[in-house]
Amino acid sequence: MHSIQHDIHHFIQEQDFLVLPGIGSFLADYSKPYFDKTGEIILPTRSLVFNHLIDRDVDDKLFGLLSKNLNLPIELVKSNYYKFLNHFRSSLVLNNKFEWESLGTFYKNENQEIVFYPERRPENLVEVVENPKAVVSNLVEKEFNNSYVKEEFEAEPKEFLSSKPKNYLKLLLYLVPLFIITSTLAYTIFIKPLNKKSEKKNMVEEIDSLSNLQKEILSDSDVALEDERVISKKDNERTETKKKSERSENDRQDSSRKSHIVGIGIFKVKENVDNLAAYLAENGIPARVRRFGGKYKLFVTASSEEQADEFVKKIEQLTGEKAVYENN
Repeated sequence: MHSIQHDIHHFIQEQDFLVLPGIGSFLADYSKPYFDKTGEIILPTRSLVFNHLIDRDVDDKLFGLLSKNLNLPIELVKSNYYKFLNHFRSSLVLNNKFEWESLGTFYKNENQEIVFYPERRPENLVEVVENPKAVVSNLVEKEFNNSYVKEEFEAEPKEFLSSKPKNYLKLLLYLVPLFIITSTLAYTIFIKPLNKKSEKKNMVEEIDSLSNLQKEILSDSDVALEDERVISKKDNERTETKKKSERSENDRQDSSRKSHIVGIGIFKVKENVDNLAAYLAENGIPARVRRFGGKYKLFVTASSEEQADEFVKKIEQLTGEKAVYENN
């Protein structure tokens, strides 16, 4: 394996998105977790998706990672990488393929596009059995001695003793809710009615003392309420007028913002769209994703026609694809 190739392989497995200049880019794709038949959760698995169209590392992310890892200047890292790139291209021309150990195989299709086929199963993990009949016969002829049976029976009391704390825990979990329910019922039936009776008695005494005071306050409050209604009506009219002007101003601003849309493309896989949107966002393009039928549309909104033209040029530089300027 080429000297720098090992470090590149490390970053391909570590990063979720990485561009190899002159070759293509790798996107990490994660499967969804699920439960198997026994109820055990199967964690997500990671796989690599290769895209030959994105082969320009605009921000030199790969060179920066290699420079930091190898403690070398970027100029020297670039020189070593382009030596590896020449070796990669020569292998494609001479051998019609490039085999990358523990990663996969690259080759060119009929359209002269670089295609990547990931390595499914490393050879060093495959165990070859030369004589399977001998292995089966050894398993069939195996004898179980008395010590093995004795160990099995001696292990059962230990398992029984270890299950006792679990039984105590189950009993505790049963008794705690029962205690809470009993306490709640006792409070509702006996204590709460006594509190209500004392509260009602106090309320009757307070009502008698407050009735006279309320009559005096009502006469004064009628006049104050009328004044408040007039003031409140005027304030509401002013607030409504202000809201209408703000709505009209916001509508004008929204219409000006939404009138310049640059369409980047329509894709089938949501994860790939999100990764491409994140890549564009890192390079100063705030791309957004919207459902488009059964697929996903990637676009960016510009505040002016000049900014839209700049987005079109920059997207073409980053992805190699021509973006479409949609003027609403």
